Amino acid sequence: EDLIELDFLKPGTSPSIVKPVVEKMFEFHFNLKLKDVNFKELTYDLADVGGYYADYVRLMTHLDTVLPGKVHRVIYERMVDDTEAEVRSLLAYCGLEFEPGCLEFYNTERAVRTPSSEQVRQPIYRDSTEEWRAYEAHLDPLKAALGEVPEAYPEAPASFPQR
Repeated sequence: EDLIELDFLKPGTSPSIVKPVVEKMFEFHFNLKLKDVNFKELTYDLADVGGYYADYVRLMTHLDTVLPGKVHRVIYERMVDDTEAEVRSLLAYCGLEFEPGCLEFYNTERAVRTPSSEQVRQPIYRDSTEEWRAYEAHLDPLKAALGEVPEAYPEAPASFPQR
């Protein structure tokens, strides 16, 4: 899940995990304000968060245009609905063999130092997908900055250059 947030410009990072836009940006804003991480200042203003994500979508659309097939998308709802199929697809894209343990990632003792550290200790779930709605009345700056991105999800808006 965290690949989408700040790692998409790192060399060698190609899988892109996408959650419903407003939900993801709400989590980004809320979670990173609570953690001591780089780029924390990006999370204080909802308009900045929305602009950052819209720029991410523009960049990924550009990469899809100039490097078709080089970025593998994992759509969150598809991952929740059919985890094994999505994991197999991602592993195949990376040239890796499937192992049953891939579906039991939460059974690990390794240290996790990301905003999702508690989430990786449990199976994939849908419980928090509507959590942002309790704050919807306060999310107008985020929605304005996102523009048409949420309506087009999981695709890029038609106004963005596409292949």
